[in-house]
Amino acid sequence: MIWVAVGYPVNDEFAREIGRLLRLDVSFVSRLAQGEWKLQASTLGDEEKRCLGTSVPSDSGSAMTTATPRTAMRRSRVMALPAHTDDTVEVVLQQPLTTAMEPFRRLSARACVDFASRRRRCASWRAH
Repeated sequence: MIWVAVGYPVNDEFAREIGRLLRLDVSFVSRLAQGEWKLQASTLGDEEKRCLGTSVPSDSGSAMTTATPRTAMRRSRVMALPAHTDDTVEVVLQQPLTTAMEPFRRLSARACVDFASRRRRCASWRAH
């Protein structure tokens, strides 16, 4: 039996590449046992990185919303990654809330236009 192991560095460049593919901000965090979270790589700016370090939820699959005084609110999803050590490794995928809500805003605007159009047609029908 032959085993082949392949490794690659998980750094900011790797996070940027994953972020480009997913169109999200990507951060990799890890910790030993119940220790502090350590940011390994990220596409975030410095202030967002500091905020993320203190707000990673303990249960994988969690969704959270974060914000800093100078940045927009962000919607996040945390997912555990397999680790063959005692480390807990997670990836945090984030998107600005304004971007995440854009499809709903377009739908809401279209619904308002449709409603107004139907109301005008109904009013003109009643006038005849």
